[in-house]
Amino acid sequence: MQKNEIKLIKVFGFQVNIDISWFFIFSLIAWSLAVGYFPRYFPYLNIFTYWVIGFIGASGLFLSILIHEFMHSIMGKKYGIKIKEITLFLFGGMSKLEQEPKSAKAEFLMAAIGPLTSVMLGFIFFLIFLLIKKINGLMPIKALLWFLGSINIFLAVFNLIPAYPLDGGRIFRSILWKIKNDLRWSTKISINISSFFSILLIIFGGINLLMGSFINGLWLILIGFFLFSSARLSYQEFISKEVLKDEPVKRFMKTDPITVSPDISIKDFIENYVYNYHYKMFPVFKDNIILGFVTTNKIKNITKEEWSTKTIRDIMIEHNENNTLNSESNTMEALALMKKNGLTRLLIIDNNKLTGIITLKDLLEFLTLKKELEGIK
Repeated sequence: MQKNEIKLIKVFGFQVNIDISWFFIFSLIAWSLAVGYFPRYFPYLNIFTYWVIGFIGASGLFLSILIHEFMHSIMGKKYGIKIKEITLFLFGGMSKLEQEPKSAKAEFLMAAIGPLTSVMLGFIFFLIFLLIKKINGLMPIKALLWFLGSINIFLAVFNLIPAYPLDGGRIFRSILWKIKNDLRWSTKISINISSFFSILLIIFGGINLLMGSFINGLWLILIGFFLFSSARLSYQEFISKEVLKDEPVKRFMKTDPITVSPDISIKDFIENYVYNYHYKMFPVFKDNIILGFVTTNKIKNITKEEWSTKTIRDIMIEHNENNTLNSESNTMEALALMKKNGLTRLLIIDNNKLTGIITLKDLLEFLTLKKELEGIK
């Protein structure tokens, strides 16, 4: 999990997280519903009611997004695609794929189920709205149902835009993949199309700003920049997976790491290890048994006066599944583990014995060099 994410719940084996940016967008949507949308389209309610249905409406929107993402994840699981986390963030939700779909059909179905789910949710809300439409009163409920029906249809239509990594972009990529049977080519074409749509959104947003529609223009520009950067980042991640997917970590690990005892003082550690070897991570050994590791980052929280009294044992991190792999692990597993736990180095342990250390810097240098030499763009 990223440092800017908060664990929420675990449902059907999928961990649901909330990015800190979600709190901003949730508040913004609730506010815009309470002071703009509901008073405009459903007048004559009181301010308190507008705020209540504003927060309920924002909650319903993100619950709809969560259901949308759950359907992606369930369909992906059916086709053997590992998805462990779903994150709600500034622009909606995202299912985190640990690997690319194994076939064009799997990608198509996994992508298509999202907009289809949103359409079904939209129709359900509209149907309930029609059933209670002629009942006197219930205006707040009718307002909520109309909003949730409308927003789900909008989500379906928006997600069908052929801009990768939106569902429409993935559907488009799956079609190209099926036609040419070349995932890299299909991904590159999809990214180019996505960039085109992103630029159109930015231009259209700029026109809206010039015409005095500030809020709409700003949203279009933000969404355009988000899609553009997401598309480029997705392509770089795809290329990284393609280059590194068959590489074991033993190819990149340093097999002669300098180790330290848990009983030496932090002062001793800094003067005789950090300043001598210039490493940022050192495995911790006691009686030929690997206990964990210590990083220079941990020292930042220790005052200089405590360097002589505190030992490495006080600041070391025990090795566990979050910071350890074996030498036969795939390099992509190492990158995923580093990203998930915010690490730049991992211990490589085989049969309870330390065999090396792998660093993010070495992986990125290899990736850059291979892309340059093989002309991968």
